[in-house]
Amino acid sequence: MNKKFDPTVMNKMNGFADGPDFEYSMGQDMADELWAHRKNDEKKMGKQEFFCYYVNTQLGLRGNCIGVKILK
Repeated sequence: MNKKFDPTVMNKMNGFADGPDFEYSMGQDMADELWAHRKNDEKKMGKQEFFCYYVNTQLGLRGNCIGVKILK
């Protein structure tokens, strides 16, 4: 199944997240790997937008990621 990018998915007002806003901490290795393997419309996003999108759509966490801190 190939999903099209939907920039509204990160918007709490659109009903995506049912928990609090949060900032996610991600390791440098994971961030580098994810950034290197972006596809299609993901390549048009800035780093923070992409990483928030990834956290909100792939990790299954409750809430809305509003920032990703990269840990070295």
